Amino acid sequence: MKSRRKMRKKAQHTINKNIRAINRNIEEDNLWRGRFIMRQVNARWDAFEDGSGGELFATILIIDKRTGQTKTAYIDNYDHPWRYFQAMNNFIVDDCAVWEKEGRDFLYNDKTDYTKINIEKVL
Repeated sequence: MKSRRKMRKKAQHTINKNIRAINRNIEEDNLWRGRFIMRQVNARWDAFEDGSGGELFATILIIDKRTGQTKTAYIDNYDHPWRYFQAMNNFIVDDCAVWEKEGRDFLYNDKTDYTKINIEKVL
């Protein structure tokens, strides 16, 4: 049977993989160019009583590099990858309301490369 440490490490790997995928998708997007980013800020491991595995609950911070606006989201290692995209989309569309606040013209004409902006400077 795998050790709890190895099971937690595997669960963390799953979460990291999904976060990297969404961040890479936003970086390569011609409209957003890395403007939005996800970072894990906390995690809690709950092992199953029978020792067969566990669940890693992660706290995710989603950041808008342009405005500094943030949102906390909660996911776990069993969430489907679409859940990460859903959290990011809800942040962009609903929480930041970029389409209403900034408008289509601004968004399509803004050529800022947000991948070059360090999030520590934003926060």
